[in-house]
Amino acid sequence: MSKKPTAAMKRALNDIIENVTVTNDEDYQHKHGYLDEYIRQGITLFTDRWYDDFWEKDCEVSYTATQVIYDLHLELCIPLAEFLQAPSESLFRAIMAKAYFLTMGYVRHHLTGRPRIPYISVNNSYFAFLASLFFSRDEQSLSFAALQTIIANPDECIRPQETDAARTLIPLSFRLAQDHLALPIDQTQADLFAFSELYQTAYAGFDSSDAEQVKQIFNDLADYHIRQSRDDEKGYPEFEYTLEQWMPWEILALLRLRTQKGLDNSMISHPLITPFLPFVGLELGGFFDDAQKNLRRAVFKEFGYQPVVDL
Repeated sequence: MSKKPTAAMKRALNDIIENVTVTNDEDYQHKHGYLDEYIRQGITLFTDRWYDDFWEKDCEVSYTATQVIYDLHLELCIPLAEFLQAPSESLFRAIMAKAYFLTMGYVRHHLTGRPRIPYISVNNSYFAFLASLFFSRDEQSLSFAALQTIIANPDECIRPQETDAARTLIPLSFRLAQDHLALPIDQTQADLFAFSELYQTAYAGFDSSDAEQVKQIFNDLADYHIRQSRDDEKGYPEFEYTLEQWMPWEILALLRLRTQKGLDNSMISHPLITPFLPFVGLELGGFFDDAQKNLRRAVFKEFGYQPVVDL
């Protein structure tokens, strides 16, 4: 029997929704204002100032434009929760519009030329890249370049090779970039990461036309995803954080590639995947409202990047 999302996953989703919509609602309002200043005026550093009654002193915190863009992707939890209750095309597009902030956070980070900053982590770099398969060639190539740069300059405490993703999501990202997107890869880096048996089997057969094989592959991937959706003080599971637990980017990316190849997905059925199945082949244009288009133009203009795809 296929695994179902756990009670812990559901509690974590409720917690992040409360954090975004109640606890830190004012912070997110400020960040939307900062995003508008970045887009309209090119401002790249923002400072919140307030008086702390408990400590009885003035306080301040600063954000870069990259951090503002990245942080806004956490609002994805709002349409996601509604989507899981009643899946629809409009809610899926709303999810992807928020996911765009994740990818563009890494895109802007790459364009700055900085190797790594604290809140731009290795684990979200492969989620940003996998999500980019729903966007354009520019987002794909730039987010993958960010992933490679961050892997080459890892966190001082955690080496990418020590994480569970070293045998799953990282080699998957390299293989998809090379084999399906024809992006340049650093082969020396790629050679550091080898598939687990499960992922080797999945990658070899995800685009098969054999219905039973495909059904088994995606069931196995989804069951693994749920098993790894947990906190672990002694290890580094791939899906430790809430949004990635509920958004199986690695599976959605493979399903999108199947759809683009004209392959049937109707045999696939799993509680984690089924809500997304009707929507994985949607055209990318519908994932962009004015906020996303304006952000894209602002980032590319800031760094003089000429996009291959004009939206």
